[in-house]
Order: sequence, then structure tokens, then C-alpha cells
Amino acid sequence: MASNKGDVDLSVWGVQKTPNNKDTELQATRFNFAKYQLQRKNHFQVQFLPSRYDNTLSIDSELRFMLKSFPLPKENTETNDINYFNQTIKVAGKTSFDNFTMVLRDSIGFDVEQKFLNWRNRVYDPRTGRMGLAAMYKLDAIVYEFTPNREYYRSWKCEGCFPASVDYGDMDYDDGGEKQLSVTLSVDRAYRDDLVWDSKSQKLVKNSKLTAPVTDAQEY
Repeated sequence: MASNKGDVDLSVWGVQKTPNNKDTELQATRFNFAKYQLQRKNHFQVQFLPSRYDNTLSIDSELRFMLKSFPLPKENTETNDINYFNQTIKVAGKTSFDNFTMVLRDSIGFDVEQKFLNWRNRVYDPRTGRMGLAAMYKLDAIVYEFTPNREYYRSWKCEGCFPASVDYGDMDYDDGGEKQLSVTLSVDRAYRDDLVWDSKSQKLVKNSKLTAPVTDAQEY
């Protein structure tokens, strides 16, 4: 039995012992870095895919440089109650995905406002009062996550996105900070695009065929 914390053996996790196996703190640090590298929130990019139905609908790929934040999906499944004698059995009902709000920095040379007005007007045009058809305004988006050394790690695909609301920010003489836009997107469904269902193991496994945009390239 170990007499003190310095005698703890981490070899069961595949970690090489330090000399005399006495520096537990160093071993634990090595163990964490080897297996539990943290995913950082700022290592990501978003790509809006061109429309499958309307070749005039697309989002400028350089918009990714103005993106400040983009939430990952929130998934909810309703429960249905089935009453049986003196008890209630709960089963899964409809599943839906919450709207989410992305935040962008506005710019003068690259008019972020106009780019979202072009998209938003396809949903509703305030000049005419007309609503667009779904095929005219729905787009798919992919959120790519990267490791700290910029290697592609995983991705989320959000299908059927459209701007349900847009907050164009405000102007203030007392504030010299950057102007931001908040765009609330509605989404039909979302899933990990880098995973595929393996019928043999009955588990999700990595799809090695997928790639991601180079993070510093001008084009996707």
C-alpha cells in the first residue's frame, strides 16, 4: 500500500513513472496534458454553405473574420406521459433545437449590416411586406472546431438556418467601442458532422473523410 502521495503509481493510465515514482504532481500534470488537452472556445470557424435550391443565395466566406461568437446547438426532447393504472410512464416526444444568437463585429469596408440585410430581406421585405419561400432563405452552416495547433478536430452541422431576428446594435456618443450585430438564427436540426453511425458497434465513430477549411486562407 502506498505510504504517501509520492508513491502513487499512474502507470495504469499508460503514464511513464518519474524517477523513484515520487513526483506525483509532475506525473499528474503529464497525465492531464497527454490525455485531457482542453478544447478552447476561441478555436473555431463557421462556414455557411451555398443554398442547394437558389444559386443566388450565399454568405460571403470572409464573414468568418468578423464573427465574435457562435453558440453550439441546444437540443430539447419533449416527454409524453402515458397513464397506466396507478403510475405514469414517460416516453420521448418531439425533439426541437433552440434558436441561437451569433454576434458579429461591424465594419466599414466590409459592410456586415448589408450582408445580413440581403439575407434577412429574403425572409421578410419591409418595403413590400412580402415573405419569402423557405427555399429562398434557408441555409446550412458548419461550425468547425480546431486544436490549439490549428488541426481540424470536430464539426457541427446546423441545417435549415435563417435569420429569425437581427439586432443592428446602437450608436452612442459616449462609447468609442466597436459596433456589433446580433443575429438570432432559427435551425431545423443540428448534429456532429464528423461522426457517422456504425451499425456493427452500434456507436458513433469518426468520419475520417471529412476535412475543414484552412483557418488563415482567404477562401474556403
